[in-house]
Amino acid sequence: MNENIATIIIAYNPTLELVSNIQKIHKQLDKIVIFNNGDINNILSKIDNVIILGNGINLGIAEALNIGIKYAKILNIDYVITLDQDSILPDYYILNMISKYKELEKYYKIGILSPHYIDKDSKMGTKHVFLNKFSFKRQLCCKNSILNASIPITSGSLYNISIFEKIGFFREEFFIDYVDTEFNLRAISNGYKLFVFCDIVLEHKLGEREQVKKLGIHFHPTNHNKIRKYYITRNRLQVIREYGIKMPSFLFFEIAAISLDLIRIVFAEHNSITKLKYICLGIKDFYKKKFGKLDE
Repeated sequence: MNENIATIIIAYNPTLELVSNIQKIHKQLDKIVIFNNGDINNILSKIDNVIILGNGINLGIAEALNIGIKYAKILNIDYVITLDQDSILPDYYILNMISKYKELEKYYKIGILSPHYIDKDSKMGTKHVFLNKFSFKRQLCCKNSILNASIPITSGSLYNISIFEKIGFFREEFFIDYVDTEFNLRAISNGYKLFVFCDIVLEHKLGEREQVKKLGIHFHPTNHNKIRKYYITRNRLQVIREYGIKMPSFLFFEIAAISLDLIRIVFAEHNSITKLKYICLGIKDFYKKKFGKLDE
């Protein structure tokens, strides 16, 4: 075990599955920091060496991560791995990730090392996005490979804690959604490389993904609820405003993503009308520059 590596988990009304996940992590490192964004019901009270921060008030993903990272810095932690409460770590995850990170940082100014992801529900593998200046591509992971990726998600990602001192922390006004995307683009803008380690696979729950066949076409919607649709829309537009001109490939990628999202909502998701209303509310609040937690 390496006491200079900590994992930071954001917990929001977790199930007993979190206990199982933490017990697996215990075998790999000592420092486990959990931020309580919702009622954890004392389910972690019997696990040693778990540090619980927060009082159950939902501060959002970004602020909770920032508090956890700053606490880790007080503990003289060098590296942090950020985790969602439902992500499942395979054996030797920490050891393999930190070994690969240290190998890569000999040659690159590395900002983030992420695993390959498989959705827990659909068992579908993630295609990772790489942005060139004016074009983008989505790549599948291959065995024994490292991908140069541009928009890895937060869960399972490994950071040298010094990056937060150099380029700043996660954007707290976003609350949730596009928190990782904005940070990734900021890291790239500051000359960092982001990589995906394809040999490490993390099971991760992305919404309530399912396969739906409509009009002879197979859709795989995430089925995020109306609140998530609001945050995705509002924060997405802000990130496009900030990075779309200097990174045209990101603008083109987001135009494609928005189009696909709307098609999925209309043809394949539940409560389409309500979700479209919250998308419109997200657009409205973006133009009114209303950021922070949604006042329902």
